[in-house]
Amino acid sequence: MRRLVSIGQTLPYVGINHAGGEFVRRHLQALEALGFDITLVVPDETQNQLHRADVDPPQSRLILPVQPPHRDHFLRRLARRVRERLPLAPPIGFATACFRSEEVRTAIADATILELHRSEFASLVPKLRRINQTAPIIVLLHEVRTQRYERQWEKESVQHRRFARYLVYRLVRIVEHRQLELADVILVLCEKDRLLLVELGLGHLAKVVSPPLSRSHVSSYANASNGFLGEIGAPTVLFTAAFASRDNHEAAVWLLRDIWPAVVYRFPEAQCLLVGSGPNQQLRDLALNSVNVTVTGYVADFERYYRAASVAVVPLQSGAGVKFKTLEALLHGIPVVSTTIGAEGIGDESWFAAIADNSESFAASICNVLMSPVASVHSATFVRELADNEYSVERYLKTVERIYCVEPRSSANH
Repeated sequence: MRRLVSIGQTLPYVGINHAGGEFVRRHLQALEALGFDITLVVPDETQNQLHRADVDPPQSRLILPVQPPHRDHFLRRLARRVRERLPLAPPIGFATACFRSEEVRTAIADATILELHRSEFASLVPKLRRINQTAPIIVLLHEVRTQRYERQWEKESVQHRRFARYLVYRLVRIVEHRQLELADVILVLCEKDRLLLVELGLGHLAKVVSPPLSRSHVSSYANASNGFLGEIGAPTVLFTAAFASRDNHEAAVWLLRDIWPAVVYRFPEAQCLLVGSGPNQQLRDLALNSVNVTVTGYVADFERYYRAASVAVVPLQSGAGVKFKTLEALLHGIPVVSTTIGAEGIGDESWFAAIADNSESFAASICNVLMSPVASVHSATFVRELADNEYSVERYLKTVERIYCVEPRSSANH
């Protein structure tokens, strides 16, 4: 019996409201299909507690180690704030709870593969290795964290803040390298991230796997019965995201303030949909003061919004890693206008209706799609077929099988 212990932030469940969690769910489904007995270890946090009965894959064993109470609530709040800005370690108390739990320690000791999601959880590798010296340890990166902080440094124009961001970037670079270098394999989701690991001196550990997000069972946008105007009956611009994320919030604000007015000026009937969880009051107020903008908040099913879309936009100006929101739109056969950051690591420029990094060209690109529906549909349908092959479950299974179905390591390694 192959036994996998998967440690990360998120409990995967059907209908999870962010794309990273949906990737984890599909990843674990693939491992279950390969015959792994899966134990999930995630923080004992409110969101995970709420959905513990809905865990998917449903046969997974779930452990939420109870984190010890912290005597000084002020220090705990301060530490949480620091971690939100600089996520270099798991949630406060999680490591202590894990390694004090007999249930967790036993699962780790019995595992044939140990898996950690994101670089901050890679800080657990030394303790995992002390408990189990033979199971390969695989770290699955959703992004290379160093790139995010390098971009924040490069973007900052105020001199003293720029220097502070440079120091943070250098710290993250050092810490991320030290956390990842003890792993046996580092999985990344695109070639761009593999090259970033090469720059960090970790290229010998890196392997690329395309996430299993294929939507081959979904009718493509181009074949939707309502055609280009979708269900709403007007040209519709769609941005899907978890808006509690700073990157996504800032992207939505930029879209509404600097891009959308030019689009709606040329297409007065056009609609803009911001679909996803976590929009704050500032974003809702901005939408109320904009023309033809709807903010839905959390929705359980995005399909009707994809069917309504004439064009999907990914106006991200910060962040790192492959953007699942971009992939989902491409896999639905919807023309996509994106920034360079929103498109990175996905296909090439021909996969996109346009890649634009300033508000004028971004707005013009949206308008070009709305003015040329036939050509846009034809191109999006072709790209959908390419993406469906690249991000298929079958392809993912073959790649993951080569990586995960391996012999135990020698305890003399490392």
